[in-house]
Amino acid sequence: VHGREAYEQAVKISEALFSGNIKELSVEEIAQGFKDVPSVEIEGDINIVDVLVMVNAASSKRQAREFLTNGAISINGEVVKDFDFVISKENAIVNQFTVVKRGRKNYYLIKH
Repeated sequence: VHGREAYEQAVKISEALFSGNIKELSVEEIAQGFKDVPSVEIEGDINIVDVLVMVNAASSKRQAREFLTNGAISINGEVVKDFDFVISKENAIVNQFTVVKRGRKNYYLIKH
């Protein structure tokens, strides 16, 4: 029984990642699906450019701004191009997680 449940959960997580519907995942599914992904814990509000450097999604603020300009960054499944976008607990999934995606395959997890 547990194997089937784990399989179904893995399929749901994979589909959410592929489709960008990350907000549909529960806290447990996010924790499970992103357990091997680079993550950082933050307190308070932090600018997107600083977060991208903090999680090593970008090697510099210049590169972070370039990724944003090119539409390569999404936050919780939504493409972000605004240099002034702020990562906060209020716009996190269940006030706990923010999922940062760079390109097609690079994921990073922010824990609030």
